[in-house]
Amino acid sequence: MVDPFEYLLGSKMKLRLVKTLILNPKSEFTASEVARKIKFPRRKVDGELKKMEAFGMIKKHSHKKRKSYFVNRHFIFYPELKAMIGKCNIVPGSKTLQSIKTAGKVFYAVLTGIFIDDKKSAVDLLVVGDNLNKSKIRKTVANIEVDIGREIRFMTMSSKEMFYRMEMLDKFIGETMKAPNIVLVDKLNQRRKSSRD
Repeated sequence: MVDPFEYLLGSKMKLRLVKTLILNPKSEFTASEVARKIKFPRRKVDGELKKMEAFGMIKKHSHKKRKSYFVNRHFIFYPELKAMIGKCNIVPGSKTLQSIKTAGKVFYAVLTGIFIDDKKSAVDLLVVGDNLNKSKIRKTVANIEVDIGREIRFMTMSSKEMFYRMEMLDKFIGETMKAPNIVLVDKLNQRRKSSRD
């Protein structure tokens, strides 16, 4: 699935660069830090940063030999860019997210927090399952972070722990399941039934 904003910007690198800066308005990044985050060569990132600074989208802060960049929130198109990026963020049907379903015996996976613009949520991604391939989940999360330009708070747990927390009326689980969210997988009832057989 092609990101419409990527199409408009003309490249994946520009999309990741703009997202990283726009979605982290209070942060400053050196060119090397940006290059590592978006996984593109430092040389190419340098060129784009200079262009963005030239037309006023970002500003540069120099301290001794360290140069860092940050988004100019007074840039004339900043509100529009922020709104567009929010609408073009990662969607549940993306191949990257779908790979979570194959990271073991996954019984429940839900997106919340930054995926639905819920700043009160304690987590962005919750994955419940048995024999989970945590390294695969971490890799998937890292790829999503590159795509959306932000860090993701995620948690994994076994089905046994999930059912125990539900029985104990765990506050975190209750709030996560009741809050607005996007469900990727929901086989908890199926798992509960099989564990009783």
